[in-house]
Amino acid sequence: MLNEKNNNKEEYCISIDWLQFTFHKLSIEQVLSILHKIGLGAPSSWAYMNKGMYGYKDRYLFDSAIVLCSLDGSRTDIHVSLPGSIVHRCDLMVLWEYSAHFTVSRIDLAYDVFDYDCDDFCPRYFYDKFKAGEVVTLLAPSSVRIIESLKGGCTVYFGSPQSDRMLRIYDKGIETGEREQANSWIRFEYQIRHEQAQVLVGGNFVPSPEKISLALRFLMEHFIKFVFERTEAQDPHACRDCKMDSLWLYFFDKLADKLSFNRQIVLGTLSSTGNFLKRKLEWLYNQCAGSVSFVVNLFGSFDNFLRSFESSHFKSLNGFFRLHPEFLNVELVGGTFMIDDFELDYDSQGEAIFE
Repeated sequence: MLNEKNNNKEEYCISIDWLQFTFHKLSIEQVLSILHKIGLGAPSSWAYMNKGMYGYKDRYLFDSAIVLCSLDGSRTDIHVSLPGSIVHRCDLMVLWEYSAHFTVSRIDLAYDVFDYDCDDFCPRYFYDKFKAGEVVTLLAPSSVRIIESLKGGCTVYFGSPQSDRMLRIYDKGIETGEREQANSWIRFEYQIRHEQAQVLVGGNFVPSPEKISLALRFLMEHFIKFVFERTEAQDPHACRDCKMDSLWLYFFDKLADKLSFNRQIVLGTLSSTGNFLKRKLEWLYNQCAGSVSFVVNLFGSFDNFLRSFESSHFKSLNGFFRLHPEFLNVELVGGTFMIDDFELDYDSQGEAIFE
C-alpha cells in the first residue's frame, strides 16, 4: 500500500500523512458512504456530536477522522479531516475516484528515511546549515525555528503553520517511541494548505508514489534547497549555479527512483555554466519535464511547442530529444498524456506552487 509503514527493511518511503478536503453538493449519507468505502468503517459506527467547528454546526467522529457539516442546511458543503493517525488506513486511490466532488485544503507529504549511515544526519544538521546561510530560499530567518523534545529528539520548522507551505524535519522514531536510537527514523514533512494545496492536487492528480515523488522533488528544489557551493556573484536566492549539499542530494535522487524517467540522463550535461542552450534546457526541465500537459497548456498545443523550439536557439530538436528522451515516448491515451505507464497530468497552474 502507498501509506504502509516501514517494516525496517526499507531505506526510505513516501506517503500522504494528512489530508483535509471538502465535499460539495453531496449529502452527509453519501459522504459517510464514500468514507466507508475507503476503509473507515460503516456509517452506523460513527459517533455524532451536535457541536461543530470552523462554522459548521455538527460533527461526526470515527477514530481520529473528523467530518464537519450543518444538518440544518445552513451550509451545504461537508469538510473531512484525515490526520496522520488514520490516513494510513485509508485507500486513497479509491477516495480519488470521487475527486470531482471535493476540493483539498491541506495535504501533508511525508518522506521517511531509515537508518541512514551518517553521524551528522539529524534535524539539527539542516537547522545549522540554514543559520549558516547555506540554503537557497525566500524564507525569512525568523520563520525557521527548532524545538527540543522532552523525549530526546527535536523538530525543525521551515515556514509558519499558518502559511501555504511549511517543511518539518523531525525524529519520528523518537516521537512515536518506535525507535530507541536517535536519528534512526527521520521524517521530512511538507505541509501544503489552502489554494496551494488545491493547485498541487489539481487536474487529474492521484496519490500515487510517482506523483508524490514528483511533488516532493519540486518542493525540495523550489521551496528550500540546502547547498554547499554557489557562485558568489549570483543573487543569494538564485539556485541556478548552486551545488546541492550531499545529504540533500541523496534525498533528491532517492525521489527520482520513483519516477519513470532517468534524471541523470536529463541533467547530466547541464552542470557547466554560461551556456544559453543548457540554461534553456535546465529551465524547461525544472518547469515542464514533469508534465507534458503543462507544456501543452503553456504553448497551446504540442505542435506549437515543437515549432517554438525549432525557431529558437535550439536550432534543431535533435539535441533537445537527446537530453529529454522521455518526450519521444509520449502517447495520448484517452485524453491523458502517458510516458510508458506513467501518467503526466499536472495542471497548467502547477507552476504556482513551485515558484
